[in-house]
Amino acid sequence: MTECRELLAAGIEHINALLKELSTEPDGFWGAHLEACISLVAQATSEMEIQYQAKLRQARERFSEATRRLSGAELVSSLSGLPTATRWPIAVPAECPACSHTGFASGRDKTGEYGAIWFLPRHFGCQLCGLTLTRWELDLAGIKGQILNDDAEPDPDWEPDFETY
Repeated sequence: MTECRELLAAGIEHINALLKELSTEPDGFWGAHLEACISLVAQATSEMEIQYQAKLRQARERFSEATRRLSGAELVSSLSGLPTATRWPIAVPAECPACSHTGFASGRDKTGEYGAIWFLPRHFGCQLCGLTLTRWELDLAGIKGQILNDDAEPDPDWEPDFETY
């Protein structure tokens, strides 16, 4: 049921973004269903935040347990440089929101205008505490897309399409 609600909420948010681009008010499109759509999106967002916080708590517990068994320096040096296995071709170091050590965001690249190459994260994993985050949870963790090549001069008004795979 939760997955269906998340999917419906994502669809509603996508349609609302399109309506905004078309300068159309959502109430004109959704009509009598506007309140139901707003409620569904809020509920799905609340559930995602609860799941995200639960994942953080579990990862912190795993990290605490692991550090009790090994010395902290030994554990960090042996695991912090290892990205978790994913299907995405690029891995970029990122701070873990659970244990504050280095984990890896993995995803894909996308060439933008003026030669800018964007990294679009789709997964995060930390070998130290075992935290894994998926696409929607990345926003809650503050793990966002970024330009990979600093020498490019992108258009400041252009933003990558983070919704496409």
